[in-house]
Amino acid sequence: EDVENILFDIVNLLTSIDECPEEDRATLLGLCLKAAKKSTELTSFDSCVIYAEKGISLLPVEKWTQEREVSLELYSIITEAYLSIVNAEKMKVYADEVLHQSSLSELEKVRVHICNISLNAVVMNKAREALDMSIDVLRKLGCKFPKNKLLQARLAVSSVLGAKLPSEKDIAALSPMEDETRKACMEIMVNAATFSHHCNNIPAFIALNSRMAQWTMKYGVDVYSA
Repeated sequence: EDVENILFDIVNLLTSIDECPEEDRATLLGLCLKAAKKSTELTSFDSCVIYAEKGISLLPVEKWTQEREVSLELYSIITEAYLSIVNAEKMKVYADEVLHQSSLSELEKVRVHICNISLNAVVMNKAREALDMSIDVLRKLGCKFPKNKLLQARLAVSSVLGAKLPSEKDIAALSPMEDETRKACMEIMVNAATFSHHCNNIPAFIALNSRMAQWTMKYGVDVYSA
């Protein structure tokens, strides 16, 4: 707790040194990551960028093999920070670095995927492109969803016709959704449903909300459950 209270002072002091001794690199790297996360919690995204970039500078050349988890966290958090301060050019640099790593799974890349989708939807006001990107990511995560509007309409109709209203007992008996891939898909689907509404794609809107309801009943309750 004492370290938490003076975390930024410690990191600022240690990073002011011209060259970090190799034996202290791992410790400083961990502190930079903590400072970046703490800055995000405080919505101080400019500070997050500073600490994350310092952390990235401390990573070894073979970072994606030697420091895989820390690298992924730093690159994901700085991508989110640059999105928050609407610096699309910088965001793309770090996002592309993650997305080009063949050793990372699509689930590991999902935070960066969501940033790219949000950039199109919120910053560029391109709801239709954001919807298409969302569907692409869902497919990569194993959640099949059609891009063609006619197929979306068929899916929407079949979903509605096949829907069965759950009882209060059924809903009360639901357990939390645990599968991380499905939870990621739920987040993407709830946003994709919003994009479909903005671009007036009613079939996709119905099909996405139906899919979320079906998954909730089948796999459990998630924060994004319909």
